[in-house]
Amino acid sequence: MKVLHIPFTYFPDPIGGTEVYVRDLIAGLCPLGVDAVVLADSDRPRSYNHDGVRVRRIALPRAANLRQQYGLPGPAVNAALSDVIDAERPDLAHIHAPTWAATPGVVAQFHRRDIPVVFTYHSPLATCQRGTLMRWGTEICDGRLDLDRCTACTLHAHGLPKTAARVVARVPAAAAHRLGREGGPWTALRMRELMSIRLDSVRAFLREVDRIVVLSGWSHTLLLANGIAPERMTLSRHGIESGGDLPVRAPLSAPPPLRIAFLGRLDPVKGPDILVRALRLMPDAPIVLDLYGIAQEPGGGHYLAALRTLAAGDDRIRFLPPVPSDRVIPLLRGYHALAVPSRWLETGPLVVLEAFAAGIPILGMDRGGIGEIVTDERDGLLVAGEDPTLWASALKRLLSEPSLLARLGRGVRAPRSTGDVAADMMAVYSSLLAPAGVAR
Repeated sequence: MKVLHIPFTYFPDPIGGTEVYVRDLIAGLCPLGVDAVVLADSDRPRSYNHDGVRVRRIALPRAANLRQQYGLPGPAVNAALSDVIDAERPDLAHIHAPTWAATPGVVAQFHRRDIPVVFTYHSPLATCQRGTLMRWGTEICDGRLDLDRCTACTLHAHGLPKTAARVVARVPAAAAHRLGREGGPWTALRMRELMSIRLDSVRAFLREVDRIVVLSGWSHTLLLANGIAPERMTLSRHGIESGGDLPVRAPLSAPPPLRIAFLGRLDPVKGPDILVRALRLMPDAPIVLDLYGIAQEPGGGHYLAALRTLAAGDDRIRFLPPVPSDRVIPLLRGYHALAVPSRWLETGPLVVLEAFAAGIPILGMDRGGIGEIVTDERDGLLVAGEDPTLWASALKRLLSEPSLLARLGRGVRAPRSTGDVAADMMAVYSSLLAPAGVAR
């Protein structure tokens, strides 16, 4: 069996959790007889091997206009993909990201060749134009694809106040399309037209793929609310390469100082500023906060600078370079807890499982996948909101209750393994490739 995997990007480029998932899934499927090719776009076409995995990069033309940006890719995209499909002749395609590939036109290309398509819902970006499933940036959204709501929320994300966003969101799509202009206020006036394209494309894509893999309960609920039949979805929670066993490790000395780690992208949705603000409310607390951050452009560098300013030279807060994935678990064994203050709805995240594999508890946002993986007061503490005072209170508990960390550590359970995930995917692939298995 040969599977063509399509993530956002791939190694050796700067990568995120989706690419780590794809790499580990490929490794888990290899012993089961599944060959893999990774396809991602780049600045130029090329092929190479990375850790034994064949990677093809294609240079896709940038969107020529707003309509293409919002879900109507041009013919050059289909032509580039067609060449890859014909050269590789995969048995199955597995799309992992809401990129150029997550369109009904791309699915149709595979289907014309009788190649089934699987899509994994890795993050809110798959259905939410804002990318966070946080309506107005502050309220958890139910994720229903609604033209009025989604248009207004997207305009708000671009800087319009709520009242103005609601008014501009009602500009008829046909009238805005006749304007035919782009940029600044013209784009805002055309937003209803553009969001109509975007939502129609998302609905058609989800309708046309043969199976949707969801990684969390909330994403399963979201897709049900958007009319996806339960039999078309498979719930397969995250796993990690070192899952299945808990380490034998010497316990850390009891606080102080309390050693807290944050690992992840330096982005407001990941919430490291919440931790920095919490520590600034506790100027004398014996706490060390190590931020292992990835500053991805655009915007990552500016956010990092803002974080440094927020820290104001506090030597308890250290900004450290990102850690290779194979070093994360050994690194975390040197901390009392991992902080995961994500503002958006995570489907994982993987770093929570890595912390559990290291045997340490979580201090996490009670939101999305974090709240599904972490059990409050058993293997971590869940914080009910973004208010830094709530996070400061949780940190004070870890400092002031001597037995709390030990109890939370004892409650940590071994996470699922990548072998478990590979077995789930093998069952999905086999069902679609069985005789008469593809139901479109």
